[in-house]
Amino acid sequence: MMPAHESKFIRPDTHSSSSGSGEAKARSDQESYSPAMSQLTPTLDSGSVDNTSASITRVEEEDRMSRISMHTYSTGDVINQYRRQERGRAFNILNDTYFFPTDEDEWTRLNKQHIIIVIALGGLYPAANEVQAILAPEVGKTKRILDLGCGTGVWAVAMAREYPHCEVIGVDLAPTPVDLETLPPNCHFEIDDIMNGLEHFQGQFDVVHARVISGGLRNFEVAKRNIELCLKPGGMMIWIDIDFQMLTEDRNVYHQPASDEHPDGSWTTRIFAELQRGAFTVGRSDLAAAIRTIDRGLWSDDLIDPETCGAASFYIPAGPWASHPEPLQNQRLKFVGQLSKQDLKSAHRALQPILLRVGFTSDVLEEWVRQSDEELDKTTRHVLVRCPVAWGRRRAGHSEPAPPLPPLVTNEEEGIPPYPYIYYYTNEEEALKATELRAQNKANIYLPPPPNPL
Repeated sequence: MMPAHESKFIRPDTHSSSSGSGEAKARSDQESYSPAMSQLTPTLDSGSVDNTSASITRVEEEDRMSRISMHTYSTGDVINQYRRQERGRAFNILNDTYFFPTDEDEWTRLNKQHIIIVIALGGLYPAANEVQAILAPEVGKTKRILDLGCGTGVWAVAMAREYPHCEVIGVDLAPTPVDLETLPPNCHFEIDDIMNGLEHFQGQFDVVHARVISGGLRNFEVAKRNIELCLKPGGMMIWIDIDFQMLTEDRNVYHQPASDEHPDGSWTTRIFAELQRGAFTVGRSDLAAAIRTIDRGLWSDDLIDPETCGAASFYIPAGPWASHPEPLQNQRLKFVGQLSKQDLKSAHRALQPILLRVGFTSDVLEEWVRQSDEELDKTTRHVLVRCPVAWGRRRAGHSEPAPPLPPLVTNEEEGIPPYPYIYYYTNEEEALKATELRAQNKANIYLPPPPNPL
């Protein structure tokens, strides 16, 4: 692993990817995945499913075109220096704990996940008014944004376009498949492992964004503190993650995983429950602890001003089964549900190497995948995926509040209501109460003992 102070800095040179080199340039077609909220929200006269299907078809076509063009970073050698092959998929070489691949199929999945999260949050980030105030231009000051676990770079590129006066840095374990021709000049990327430390970033950023990175962290509390130390006084920390324990449409009841003891349980739930357990067994992933911490919010964090904190949970239907009496909301739920189904189908295939290492056989996993796919396609079993969110601003000093912001100006897009399955918590007590509600049936959840590792 590279030391923290020797992270690989990348500002791609567009000249290095000329067609004369005979190598395809790296692309993730960021413009296809960085629309404004109004572009993501269908304009409807009725709740017609046809419009939703057309939107989904468009996204699938964009995925297909993106796959065609995503081959190299600036050269094939650069991207392959940071990847290893396992069972037909490419994985990063810097961190054995992070269990997702890094290849074209995974980039497509991550871009769909990005769209889902943007729709649920109503934009690129929560606490929009505060973030906009923090990033507002100031004479003589350079505002900086850090995107940790940047994946395809789609969020970082979108932020660089939205805030052209800010410097945006994305960090990931593998090269980021950006479009070299359209990459904003204020956007840069580094290859690094967060667990090696972030001393070279301490106290430098106005916004730090950490989205779905907890699976790659062995000690979440240590990593969390190192990450939050990257904030300037008054800077905004944003945590977003995914709970692998899936819920019923009640939102407070966990699904029973399918097993011999519970043949009527959910196979999708079984796969992701085994993945969470397997990630801990194989790579010591601290995902479960991370979810508990994010659920609690940042109110008790000594680096963060509790008066600036907020938290939320949003829920994504695993398939287009959810409905709403309002046509716009109905379309939104159908759209994210269809994307979520595609996301989950891709994810449980991508993560099979972990379960093989734990000791499950290929035949068993293929049967689980078949059962899960059937469950997702039929939409008769209503599964919700929950995403916890937490944010807050760094104190000005020890026990001091965060520096004051200029007067906040509400800037919500007129006519676009909030996502119907998002729930906000204004204090730690509310957040903990929501966690306790969900925990009521956890004692009844049964997961069979794992097989012996091969």
